[in-house]
Amino acid sequence: MAGQDRENKMTRKQIFKKNHGVHGVLKREEEGRKDYIIQPLNSLRVTPWLILLAVTFLSCQTSPKIPDISLNEGLPLEPGAYVYLLAEKDALPVLSQFMFNNINNIQFQQMIDLTQFAVAAVYVTPNEETGALTSRYRLVAWGNYPASRARMALGSSKEWKKRRSQVAGADYWYSSLYGYTVAVTGGVALVATADKNGYEPPDPFSAAPGTALPEGFATFREGSVLSCWLNNPGAAINQKLGEMGIPLEIPAEQIFVSLIPADEQRYIAHLQIQVGGASQARGLTMVFSFARNFIPPPLSMLFANPPVQDGSNLNITTAPLSVPEIALLLKLFSL
Repeated sequence: MAGQDRENKMTRKQIFKKNHGVHGVLKREEEGRKDYIIQPLNSLRVTPWLILLAVTFLSCQTSPKIPDISLNEGLPLEPGAYVYLLAEKDALPVLSQFMFNNINNIQFQQMIDLTQFAVAAVYVTPNEETGALTSRYRLVAWGNYPASRARMALGSSKEWKKRRSQVAGADYWYSSLYGYTVAVTGGVALVATADKNGYEPPDPFSAAPGTALPEGFATFREGSVLSCWLNNPGAAINQKLGEMGIPLEIPAEQIFVSLIPADEQRYIAHLQIQVGGASQARGLTMVFSFARNFIPPPLSMLFANPPVQDGSNLNITTAPLSVPEIALLLKLFSL
């Protein structure tokens, strides 16, 4: 009891360091606050990650065998997404800044303990009448998820209803309150959402084939804790640039992004913008080389170094960035 009292008096940062030795996680709440409360899952952005967090609460602290994680056959996510994201365990402090708002630090530690690797996809659909974009998500995570404990907890909750997968013949759970389906099996958690509020989310077990990594992406992401690629992002990025008053058009066909640790608290971002040909890449390199000194913040953080042309690609390497700076850039281009 005395030990518990002492831990309760420790700051969240001290507890985090005590258990994990991880640095650079910022305290987002004022010093001394003790009643950290999780917001309702459906009130937060990029919410499938929060279901992953919920799964960890349903799991006990035992350590079942974790299945091998191999990307040789691609990602176990259906094709057609706007963005595919791969997150190593060490990326969770970064993701916390823009995907996990107001989360108790001890609970966040539990998720770090249980999750080894995760992949997610965002599927975007424009409204035929208004053109407004709606998004749905799929997530697959590997970790220490005791399936029997999770099934027992889900089955005892009135908010979750058990369904039978027509794809896998296995059970999964659906919450109309949160708008998700979730399945936990064999050390793997699967999450799916619908693209419109009120629509029933799909089966978390997908019958669609997986998605192969783009050519060159495996090499590009080596050494990174967080990486992603965006398919046909030109229109969305140009719209964002227009909203910021930046008169630039980027004919991007695909973009690779990776974060590599620079030190204990900062990361270097690498971007590869792929365009239609070497002449386009050359022209884009010249434009950015000239305009980078006039680009306003926060976008200017991307152009601390001159861009480099590599065939039909434009490579950008940032200076070391803090976690808040990375979060600001990611929010800037979020859907």
